[in-house]
Amino acid sequence: MASIIGVETLQHTNGTTAATIDSSGRILTPARPAFHAYGTTASWTIFSNGAFTKLVLPATTLNTGTYYDTSASKFVAPVAGIYHFYYKVYGRVQSGGAASTYWMSRFQKNNAAITGYGVVSMAYLYTVGGADEVAVDSINISLAANDEITVHAQAGGSSNGEYYPPDSTFGGHLIG
Repeated sequence: MASIIGVETLQHTNGTTAATIDSSGRILTPARPAFHAYGTTASWTIFSNGAFTKLVLPATTLNTGTYYDTSASKFVAPVAGIYHFYYKVYGRVQSGGAASTYWMSRFQKNNAAITGYGVVSMAYLYTVGGADEVAVDSINISLAANDEITVHAQAGGSSNGEYYPPDSTFGGHLIG
């Protein structure tokens, strides 16, 4: 025989609402960590051709739980779990780069590359003037509490790269 539990709200013993169920059966989880960040500096910002450089994205339109640190442009996992992240980098190689110059972007976990998650390479052959490009990526990843996720970019070849912060974004949420 099946058991039925009728409930509209699930709460922690301290009174914090963890979930609500509406009359149509939709479950809402108002405390689930989620964020969407973007840059505010309205000028091209350099990233190195020698090392991955963290993108500075200090503004948010969503920051449930404030687990996205706007001063450090990083997400800090409040609990262990599976998370989904995405980014969009509006970037390019700086003017004057050699034809073999390219740029790439990636997520980093705790300031290091993430095994099995690679980079997005933008391979514009750049010899004259700027050619703007958009790199996008998303991942599902298991994190421990206090793990950090950031977005980084690097140019390859003889020139630095640059990104335009207002058109670059980074976001994510806890799946479960």
